Formats: sequence, C-alpha cells, structure tokens
Amino acid sequence: MKINIENYEIAVLIPCFNEAKTIGKVIDDFSKVLPSSKIYVYDNSSTDSTSTIAKRHGAIVYKEPFKGYSLHQINIKIYHIIFVT
Repeated sequence: MKINIENYEIAVLIPCFNEAKTIGKVIDDFSKVLPSSKIYVYDNSSTDSTSTIAKRHGAIVYKEPFKGYSLHQINIKIYHIIFVT
C-alpha cells in the first residue's frame, strides 16, 4: 500500500549520543528525501558538538540530561506522527 505523504505532517526523530561527525549529513539526507518534514534531534547527554551541529543543519534539538532517556522524551513530546523506518 502506497501512502501519499503530502496529506501528513511528518516528523523525523533522531535520538543520538556523541554523533558530531555524522549528524549533519543525517539531517541533510532526511531533508532532501522529506523536505517538508520537521527534524527533531534528541541529544542524549552528548559531550561533543552534536547539538550545535544539529541546530546549524536546521533540526529542532532537545537535550536530555539523563543518559538512556531520549526515547522516553520522544514518546512524551511528539504525538500523531508517521514513523519512517
């Protein structure tokens, strides 16, 4: 079954930890494939520049101060989404 994504608001959810080397490309790639989507990065207490780079590439960044809780925060903050796997 093919879904017409134009009828939906799409959120891309990216949990991450110390991904400064790759997060920019990941965000850019999703932006190319899903240009109307909102991209959320859930930074799970990174000690590098992951959050700064993610913001620079246009993502909405949430910082999770407790390691291992970023997926929990995703469930709390985001509703009515289509998951792209």
